[in-house]
Amino acid sequence: MFKEDNFLPFDSTDVHFKQLFDIACVNSDAVFLSDEIDINIRKTKGDATESGIIKFLESVKLISEVRTIHKKVFNVPFNSTNKWMASIVRKPNNGKNLTLFVKGAPERVLTMCTSYYHQTKKIPIDNISR
Repeated sequence: MFKEDNFLPFDSTDVHFKQLFDIACVNSDAVFLSDEIDINIRKTKGDATESGIIKFLESVKLISEVRTIHKKVFNVPFNSTNKWMASIVRKPNNGKNLTLFVKGAPERVLTMCTSYYHQTKKIPIDNISR
C-alpha cells in the first residue's frame, strides 16, 4: 500500500463483503487469458475496470470457484444504454430459490432498490437516501 493511501482494510469474512464479492465475480464478463502466479501481470479479456476488478477478486479467492458454484439461470449483459448488468443465479445450499445479482452505475442500480443493509439492519430506501 502506498504511504498516501488511506484505505480501510476489508474483512473477507464479513457477510456483506461476501455478498458483494459474489456479485462482482458472477456479474463480470472479464476473464483471465493467462495463469501467471503474479495476478497483477496476468493478461485479461475485458475492459480496464473489469480487468482490475477480477484481479482484486482473484487475490481474495479463485473467481472460477465462485462462478462454478453460482449457476447462472439467466443473464442480462451490460450495455451502455442500461448501464447495469444482471444475473439470476441458483446459489449453493439455497434449494430451488433464485437470487438476482445486479451491478452497474449507482444512479441506475439505486432506482431498482427498495432497501439497503447498514451493519446488521435492513433499512428502507427513500428518495432522500438515494
